[in-house]
Amino acid sequence: MAPNIKDVARIAGMSTASVSIVLNDKYKGQISEDNRKRILEAVKKLGYTPHRYGRALKLQKSEIAGYAMAFSTQYIFSDPYFHETIVTMEKKLREYSYSLLFFALTPQEGNKHILQMNGQGSLLDGIIIEAPPEKDTFIAELEQKKIPVVIIGNHPDGAGLCSVDVDNVEAGVKATEHLIGLGRKSIGFISGPLAFGNAQDRLSGYRKALIDRDMPVMPGLVQEGDFSIESGYEAMKKILDQGGCKADGIVAGNDLMAIGAMNLIKDRGLKIPEDIAVVGFNNTSLSQHYEPALTTVNIPAKEIAQKAVEMLIAVMKGNGDCAATDRKRIVIDTELIIRESTRK
Repeated sequence: MAPNIKDVARIAGMSTASVSIVLNDKYKGQISEDNRKRILEAVKKLGYTPHRYGRALKLQKSEIAGYAMAFSTQYIFSDPYFHETIVTMEKKLREYSYSLLFFALTPQEGNKHILQMNGQGSLLDGIIIEAPPEKDTFIAELEQKKIPVVIIGNHPDGAGLCSVDVDNVEAGVKATEHLIGLGRKSIGFISGPLAFGNAQDRLSGYRKALIDRDMPVMPGLVQEGDFSIESGYEAMKKILDQGGCKADGIVAGNDLMAIGAMNLIKDRGLKIPEDIAVVGFNNTSLSQHYEPALTTVNIPAKEIAQKAVEMLIAVMKGNGDCAATDRKRIVIDTELIIRESTRK
């Protein structure tokens, strides 16, 4: 039989009330340091683990933080960027004695169970939402239930919320200007789903870079993907088959779509970068090991994840108020990593 709180009290020679006070981190001013150590030694000796949900009911918190994304699980687990994000968040949350619950946001009906369970008080203490789609109402519902929220990215309904982001417009400019600087005259763009703010912003940066250099934005050279390798392949096919202006450079909204585009370029017997130079986003491990290695804008997943967790902890300690944090919005720098897919 597993040890219980009475066993801990017996071994420590203390009352169950004293054990409960120490385990619930309420001992200051009530339990001496010597007695606290006796209780913790008894816990260690017995291998006692407090019942998580019973503790959650007493403390009115679950010590679970959520991480949600509005992407399919198939895509999420195929992209090294999100693997690094999840691993980093889980590690950082452990520093604060929190666990991570990851889930994919689904159409509205599919998110009701999260809201309903939180309405009863104990599923999530707070949640980090990655790149929420603009028309999604989930954020407003979380705010209504006073669940602490931090956004990675931006959202029209998130004006009063804390967020961590990069300047995706500037990053789009950076990627496009790199190709312009190489003398490329006909530069295409493969965007992610335009329901997402980061996809819109990267496309805006591409357009801005061309307009600032008095270069035309050719509609046929802009195609929308879904962040997958397959969609990058199909988008590149449309760009090459649409006729008119022949592309000699491509900016893709993430590394996976860039790799899909390069697969199509190779299948057509064209050379990278001699015929078409390619730039991606995220600087995932795939970008380094593809042949040729992919030039990409580094979106620092690890730093973003750490900052988002730190911000969420601060918001939760401030009873859900973003004003409790040092900064309401953190914008992290990006960097262009130049590799063989654009080298002269």
